Formats: sequence, structure tokens, C-alpha cells
Amino acid sequence: MGVTVYGFEIVPGSGNVLGYSTDLQTTLDEARSVRRDIVLEDGEDDLQPTRIYGFDLFRPDLDQLLSALNGDADLKDLILRDRWIAGEVAEIEVTIPD
Repeated sequence: MGVTVYGFEIVPGSGNVLGYSTDLQTTLDEARSVRRDIVLEDGEDDLQPTRIYGFDLFRPDLDQLLSALNGDADLKDLILRDRWIAGEVAEIEVTIPD
């Protein structure tokens, strides 16, 4: 039995996923929030789209957990079944107070 989670790139276009959720809409909302922060804090206005990934994961068994806890393996390598692009966020919703 497995589970699906969603993740998004913190830096648009990087492929490095850091934000995760079990709900696609929550992941999209968080990705929009991070994009808004990048625009407001860094002045970036020409961002690449932020990719949203889906991850199908196996539920780890006790041996896999122990292997990861003991540093013999990386848990994500043991439980990742599939990764795919679930969507992209290209818009930037910015509200600048007066």
C-alpha cells in the first residue's frame, strides 16, 4: 500500500523540491506564496514557472526505517516509487499595501 504526496520547487526551475503536502491544492497555494515572497523580497519579476511534482511512495517497513535511522540508506531512495510533474504555477499574485 502506498501514498501520494505533492511537492514544489522552492527556487523556480531548479528541480530541487522542498515544500511537501498530501494535498495538491495546498501545495499549489504554498508555491504561489513562495513565488510572491521571491518577488517582494528579491525583486524578481521574470521567474520561471514553479513545477509541482507528484510522488508515489511505498509505505516503509521496519527494516527500511531502521536502515534509514542507522544511516545505511536514504529513506527517500527506499520508498520512492514514482515522480511526475503534476502541474506548474506561473502566475504571481502580489498585493502591495499603500
